[in-house]
Amino acid sequence: MIKLSDTEYSLLVSLHHIASDGRSMGLLVKEFSALYQAFVQGRASSLPKLEIQYTDYAHWQRDWSQTPEFTEQLSYWEQQLKGGPVVHNLPLDANRPAKQGYAGKLYSSTINQLTTSALTDFCKNNNATMFMGLYSVFALLIARYSNEEDITIGSPIANREQAEVKSLIGFFVNNLVLRSDFSVPINFNELLKSSKKMLLDAYKNQQIPFEHIVEQLKPERNLSHSPLFQIMIVFQNNELEPLELPGVSLKYNQVEHQIAKYELTLNISESNEGLLLDWEYNTDIFSENTIIRFAKHFASLMTALLAQPHRNVLDIELISPQEHQQAVID
Repeated sequence: MIKLSDTEYSLLVSLHHIASDGRSMGLLVKEFSALYQAFVQGRASSLPKLEIQYTDYAHWQRDWSQTPEFTEQLSYWEQQLKGGPVVHNLPLDANRPAKQGYAGKLYSSTINQLTTSALTDFCKNNNATMFMGLYSVFALLIARYSNEEDITIGSPIANREQAEVKSLIGFFVNNLVLRSDFSVPINFNELLKSSKKMLLDAYKNQQIPFEHIVEQLKPERNLSHSPLFQIMIVFQNNELEPLELPGVSLKYNQVEHQIAKYELTLNISESNEGLLLDWEYNTDIFSENTIIRFAKHFASLMTALLAQPHRNVLDIELISPQEHQQAVID
């Protein structure tokens, strides 16, 4: 607790990621609020007793690793990711250092409400989720920029399938490796259908810890990049509970972003204005101008795909008319 004045303070809470995940933060705020209110009012805590602890989950996970279901799920990932690309081929602004660094920045952009609504409707008409549509567009953008057909992207999943762990603070999140094939001509309808099938299969096999997959596949290891994927997409739906304490007026402080866990991470959240996009990028290999251009092309590609869903996705215009004029004509 840092005292700024007689009436103003900053409370800093630091948790190691091994003890907490995104879903846990909402639980932490909710429980802190309940405990604080009970304390100042001089009454006992109203929080229900936990049925299990994180150690129980860890014990279950260790026992489950000896079951046929574990072997079956691990086999799925082995087949799904076998022979995949070692590293992405996005054009870099600087050579990848011999040892990966984690210095990063954040660039924010938006997708307007009109395009967001059109994407929502398109996904609903195809019995797909918003994330399936967003992933499809992002994977296509990576394929177009890198001129590669085999694309792998990481994505975290809450991994709280058991009802008993939904109210536990702990690290449950798992990273899934999503893989798309652009070697055959497809339109946006077909791309979404393919992404939906791949994602549903991944969700069915989400319990295998990412470390086990790396251990099983034994990919080529290099200190300059992470194994199996270096690009991530995250759909944020972990809304923080409103923190309300008696006699205290509160607001969340924004902290300057200086870390990139991966080379490029697209964080997406919904708002009344549309989609909010936070592009977290490694400053050792990407410049801000490149990320700004990347964000603009993501938006223009989404708009074009929704306008021409039956056209080959590899033929869809990526650049704006102004960019075309500048690059090709001028």
